[in-house]
Amino acid sequence: MKKKENKIYKGDYGYIREQRKLEIIKAAIMIVLPVAIFLTGYFATGSNQNILTFVAVLGCLPMASNAIHAYLFIRAKGCSEELYKKLVGAGIASTYYDLYFTAYKRNYQVSALILKKGCLIAITEDMNMDLTEGEDHIKDVLSKCGGEKISVKFFNDADKYIERARELSALSDDNKDYSFIYENIMSVSI
Repeated sequence: MKKKENKIYKGDYGYIREQRKLEIIKAAIMIVLPVAIFLTGYFATGSNQNILTFVAVLGCLPMASNAIHAYLFIRAKGCSEELYKKLVGAGIASTYYDLYFTAYKRNYQVSALILKKGCLIAITEDMNMDLTEGEDHIKDVLSKCGGEKISVKFFNDADKYIERARELSALSDDNKDYSFIYENIMSVSI
C-alpha cells in the first residue's frame, strides 16, 4: 500500500494525537445523529411511538462503539515531543511510535518500538506500567503468530533504551522478513 504524503498512519509519531481528534469528532457526530432522528420523529408526530424512534435506538449501537473508541484514544498517551526529540537527536530511528496495546488486565502505552535481529525493544513513558507484564503481553501476542523466538524488552528509561537501540543498530541485519511480526503488533494496538 502506498502511503499518502501528509497522512499520519498507525505507528507514526503523532498518530494518537491526530486519531484522538478524529475519534472525538466521529463520536460527537454519532451522538448527535440519533438524538436528531428521535427529535425529528417526535416533533413530526407528537409522540415517541414512530419508526424514527426505532431508527434512533438502532443508531445508539454504533454511537456506543464510537464513544468507546474515542474514550480509548482520550486515555492513550503517545510519544511525548521531548522523548521524540531525544530519540531523533540521538540518531535512533524507531520502527514505530505511539502504540497503545489493550489487554484483559490493563493497557500498555509504548512510546517507541524497534525490532531488529530478533530483538524487540520498546520504551514507555508510563512510570506505573509493570514492564514485565507488558513484555509478557507482547510475547503472548508474538507466540500466537509464530514469533516465539523474538526477545522482548521494555524500558522506561530513555538513556537505557537509546543505549540498547545503538547496540542493535551496530548489529548487521539478519535479512529476515519480520513483516508478520509488524502486522500482528499493529493489529493489537489501537
